[in-house]
Amino acid sequence: MNVKRKSDDAMYVLRRQDTLREDCDESADCVRNCCVNRIIAPVFFVVFVLMAQFVLVNVVVAVLMKHLEVSHTHDQPQPVLNK
Repeated sequence: MNVKRKSDDAMYVLRRQDTLREDCDESADCVRNCCVNRIIAPVFFVVFVLMAQFVLVNVVVAVLMKHLEVSHTHDQPQPVLNK
């Protein structure tokens, strides 16, 4: 239980230091230590996760279709050639 609490605290500190900095630079020409837009960051994350899941599901479907096609060709009888 104590390890779980420490890992949760560590993740909170990492997230707070990375995205919720209060000492960030809000200028338009910011290069380092820039502030994160609190609307765009979560939207980007959700879109990224959904797109990644879409791609992975398509890869799984493509592999299944390929294996189905191969198994279908193996089920068809092969013509016998007489010499």
